[in-house]
Amino acid sequence: MKPEAIRNIAIVMAIAATVFLSQTGFGLFATSINRIIMVLFVVGIILFAYQYYRERPLQWLVIPEQKRNLIIACAVGIVLLLLFGNALLGPVIGSIGVLLLIVALGVTIVWIISESRRSY
Repeated sequence: MKPEAIRNIAIVMAIAATVFLSQTGFGLFATSINRIIMVLFVVGIILFAYQYYRERPLQWLVIPEQKRNLIIACAVGIVLLLLFGNALLGPVIGSIGVLLLIVALGVTIVWIISESRRSY
């Protein structure tokens, strides 16, 4: 592994350990930091999707409109589940259930894209 990769992994693990340890002692502060990190993660995903679209607009426009709308709906569902899923659905289906819903929406997006590529 490159030294930069090891350094990045160490930084992420240090942040995760800080958040994990601070949840027992800081309560509200840890929850706020956790929410800020989650929002930054979601913003990063949105920026990645936007940049991907800007680099490959023709590949996006080749997909039929109904399938594009379904992809957008699944992506919005993933973002909403990441932000509010555990608070709203956690008591009903648990954290694993929310994670499985996110994975199912992601698999749906991949399946729609692969099917649209086969039809042409």
